[in-house]
Amino acid sequence: MRRVYFDNNASSPVLPPIFEAMRPWLSEERFGNPSSIHHSGQEARSAVERSRESVAKLLGCRAAEVVFTSGGTEGDNLALFGMLAAGDHLICSTIEHDAILNSSNRLRELGCELTRIAVDARGLLNPDDIRKALRPNTKLISIMMANNETGVLQPVEEIGTIAAEADVYFHTDAVQAAAKVSIDIEKIGCDLLSISGHKMHAPQGVGAIYVRKGTPLSAMAYGGKHERSRRAGTENVPGIVALGAAAEFALHGFQDGSIARLADLRDRLHKPF
Repeated sequence: MRRVYFDNNASSPVLPPIFEAMRPWLSEERFGNPSSIHHSGQEARSAVERSRESVAKLLGCRAAEVVFTSGGTEGDNLALFGMLAAGDHLICSTIEHDAILNSSNRLRELGCELTRIAVDARGLLNPDDIRKALRPNTKLISIMMANNETGVLQPVEEIGTIAAEADVYFHTDAVQAAAKVSIDIEKIGCDLLSISGHKMHAPQGVGAIYVRKGTPLSAMAYGGKHERSRRAGTENVPGIVALGAAAEFALHGFQDGSIARLADLRDRLHKPF
């Protein structure tokens, strides 16, 4: 029996061209530490920075605003714990990924205030409910772009406008949206945005978070000055190279219409016979 895999929202296979891009960095061909000043290290640094440019193109931001992580969960944790302290107020929805729900529970235990906004029968959040939930001490709004169970796209651009008007920081978990729908950071108006490689045909264990210039994000791990002191630790060069290749692959898919054709096939599958 031939098996057909339909669970790309859980994890997607590493596609051949993406694997080939990362393969040299998994062998003795290329193995340098990007922080080293010798040739092998600078070769690795160049590969990391090329991938950063590719991810920035996918998100519509500057390369300097891209911080590489281990995936969506780390990005979400960094966005929340890096922005909030006791006494701050967080707004999120009731349908967030556990990375947000459980992080917000912990922040509440640490003295943060928390408001969770419910969605309607369609799984959609009403932006006015966020506006009504704002308080003088609201520091951060965190609303996912696409739900991991239903695929419903939330009105993040409207939420971004509300956040900007209230002078509140806005984070969106775009793990299930990246490489499936076009992302434009400026249109969304977010300050922080998380993505994960294994949802877009890169391997598990790599991701990125967009951090708008000037956003006062505190680091969660301390050590070297990696990722502009946002995330200490030697970079995962093979994973980062794969994430950059996946970003380029997605950009090409948007341009040549293949992602739109894939969406049409999905919609046909959903229709009853």
